[in-house]
Amino acid sequence: MFIVVNHSDNRRLLMPEKQLRNEFPGLIEDFYYINIKRDRPQLLKFKSDLKDYVEANFQRKLPSVYFDIKEELERQFKKHKKEIIHESEVVQIAEKLKLQGDKQDALEYLNTLGVGLRYSNIPDIILNPTWISNGILTIINEMQNSGVYEIHKEDMPKLFKGKNARRYNWVNYELLYKLMMQFELAFEMKDTKANTLLVPSILPDTEPDNITIPNNGEETLTRRYNFNIALSESIFPKYMHRNHVNLEQKKGTYSVWSSGMVLVGDRAYALVTKDTRSVEITTWGENRSDFLFELHKNFYELLQEDDTEWERDEIKLPSGFCSTHIIWQLYHEGKEDFDNTETDKIMGEYHLHQSFVSINKPKTTFAVSNAEASIGNFKFKK
Repeated sequence: MFIVVNHSDNRRLLMPEKQLRNEFPGLIEDFYYINIKRDRPQLLKFKSDLKDYVEANFQRKLPSVYFDIKEELERQFKKHKKEIIHESEVVQIAEKLKLQGDKQDALEYLNTLGVGLRYSNIPDIILNPTWISNGILTIINEMQNSGVYEIHKEDMPKLFKGKNARRYNWVNYELLYKLMMQFELAFEMKDTKANTLLVPSILPDTEPDNITIPNNGEETLTRRYNFNIALSESIFPKYMHRNHVNLEQKKGTYSVWSSGMVLVGDRAYALVTKDTRSVEITTWGENRSDFLFELHKNFYELLQEDDTEWERDEIKLPSGFCSTHIIWQLYHEGKEDFDNTETDKIMGEYHLHQSFVSINKPKTTFAVSNAEASIGNFKFKK
């Protein structure tokens, strides 16, 4: 990271350099404080440092025809107002310009530069990224304004009006449909609602009637993840997307709402809910333990991708929630009983061995201090 602070006149924002270097070790190259209008020497120094870094780390020799293809695509965009081009057209351009060798390598290079964006399993190349964002936002905003969260592929044209109706045609709706799934903004519904997308981010706040919940006295397992800041708004919709094949469905209606969902596994159920700073997963049924671990692992992988860490991971015991790190610590110190439950049983039911071994452990670590906390009748060091 090159951090550039642009300031005007004599006012200058001082960055907490030491703190940022500690927080992002090895990532920050340098800080630059520049008045863009007047501080030409410092601006040139930044440009020179950036150039040196790129040449030292990313230098790659490319055929000059790659740049000819790039210029031709820019001409198609500017002169002919083309926002989308089929991959076969780009290949034809490459052949016309006498590109020798791998055409796919040239396409990947253009994708890396952002000249022509490519997506897996989609044969079209996007020359104007705003075409995607405007199209998808139009769909989601129009659905939200209409109070619906499901859209059939053939109904998409009705959402585009005026200039947008001319900008997006029937072929393009198919592309937007696929991109919404690829970006995990929506998922395709099953059974009686084929070719229909559900958009989790605009679901109603109220949970549907008659969702499946544990029977009175039924054994459950619950794991809760607490965050020290508000959870990103995209996390829960993405988690719903990744588990949509397991969503409970009753009379054509999914058991989903903006802050929760009911999932059906192999001889197990799960209720997943969230609020601003926590997510809670409760499972029940014969295979509740395996189902909970599967959902835990999927959630952790999503947080890793989003670069989000939980502050505290807890499991529910008879007298309340307790940190998994504390259970892990006590188990390895030889504690056989905790909160009137065998630690061996706790470790097994919650797959705590695998939680700490088979997936990367969060950076939050078990810290020893003089502070004491208690759960049930047992006291332990935090």
